Amino acid sequence: MLCRARDYEAAADGYQPAIRLDSRNPYHFTELAWTLPQHEQRHERMAAIKTALELSPDDPGVLHGAALALNHADLPSVAEPYLRRAIALNPQDVHYWTLLLRCLTDLERAPEALDLWPNVVRLAPSAPDVWLERAMALRGIGSNDDAEDALAEVLRLDPGHPGGLTLRITLLIKNGRTRHPNLPTMRPHRPGPWDSCPHPTLKVEWPREVIRTYFCATCADVMMCRCDQEWALTFRPWTVKQALGGPTPETGRVKLGFRPGVCATCRGQPEPACPGMSGSPVVRYYWREIHMEEVRRMGPETIPGRSGGPEHWARKVAVRKDVRAMFEELHQRAPKYEIPEAQPTRKKRRKK
Repeated sequence: MLCRARDYEAAADGYQPAIRLDSRNPYHFTELAWTLPQHEQRHERMAAIKTALELSPDDPGVLHGAALALNHADLPSVAEPYLRRAIALNPQDVHYWTLLLRCLTDLERAPEALDLWPNVVRLAPSAPDVWLERAMALRGIGSNDDAEDALAEVLRLDPGHPGGLTLRITLLIKNGRTRHPNLPTMRPHRPGPWDSCPHPTLKVEWPREVIRTYFCATCADVMMCRCDQEWALTFRPWTVKQALGGPTPETGRVKLGFRPGVCATCRGQPEPACPGMSGSPVVRYYWREIHMEEVRRMGPETIPGRSGGPEHWARKVAVRKDVRAMFEELHQRAPKYEIPEAQPTRKKRRKK
């Protein structure tokens, strides 16, 4: 759950007690390696992978877990040998094959991935991830039209597939057709008590979510703020679609969609702080704004869970550095949050 919420630091801390309770389970170490931050704690990650492989060197699941952690750290060339060994031990597992296709595409060996793809699709012809890897490989060789055909099959099998929706946006924007393709349909206005409700008691449901939802205790309904609409529809359309409930409005939690004047900033009130766990004070307090600006500058090409290679990571590091410097300066000029000054720690006197 913590990994799905991208709270990798908390997830990594959670695996430490599991390892202490059962230090002979290799999967604890592969999961720990996967949760460690990207391009940070490299030695800890490699040590965890080494321990897992020492405990179970011939387990294809452990080999796949090690490769998954390495690819997550933008090391597809290191992950490839582990994947090929896992496939040799269990050639029927489609997850091993799809990760191998991903590594080959990230290594700019898309033709090799396309040569392997017919063998993979025979194992699972209705798996959307298999078709997504084909679309990514076709895009890697510049065949965008064929990539769109493969992508159409992804979305036919799973209309809410996150990677498929993001890649569709990327392809259509690059082809200059539309800015917001395949976005969730905003359902028509339905009359109710919220029409006359001024929403005086709005509360953020999940402060650590990037796209926040707000609950009104007066009319007992849920909504999102219109200031987040453009970013959410451009970069996280699947999240909006899930919140709205897709084609059946009764299943959606957010009944009112995007409404103006919902968040504290739009209402002219102080924004409540929800600081993160690590980084400088500005990074901890402005983590949401920093993340949204980084994604906006990187564009909709980043697919969740996919490494983009050394060039992508170098650009990401540069963007992150610029955005954080920008928010450091903005906080000095017009602070959005009240960041308390760090209190000096008192040194304990030693008893003589």
